[in-house]
Amino acid sequence: MATYEDANPGRLADLFSNLALDFTGLFRKEIELAKAEASEKVDVAVKAAASLAIGAVLAIGAIGVFLAALVTGGAALLIQLGMTPTAANFVAATTVSPP
Repeated sequence: MATYEDANPGRLADLFSNLALDFTGLFRKEIELAKAEASEKVDVAVKAAASLAIGAVLAIGAIGVFLAALVTGGAALLIQLGMTPTAANFVAATTVSPP
């Protein structure tokens, strides 16, 4: 009795060969896709870190302005209470500044 392999001797080997090539191609494309996705995520992370750094710099500047306003306000209050401007500035600055 004739089997399928007897009728088409090289056909089954060609099918397995094509299957191996297709699998290899698919694997390579998946690797390329993973690399592209990782690159996009790194780009997003770098942009987020840059935004965070800019925000931190602006926050430090804002804190400095706020502390200067506290010193000025404290000095103005002390001057209204009768202190000399030099002494009022000294007391206000030492009160606001950290130990």
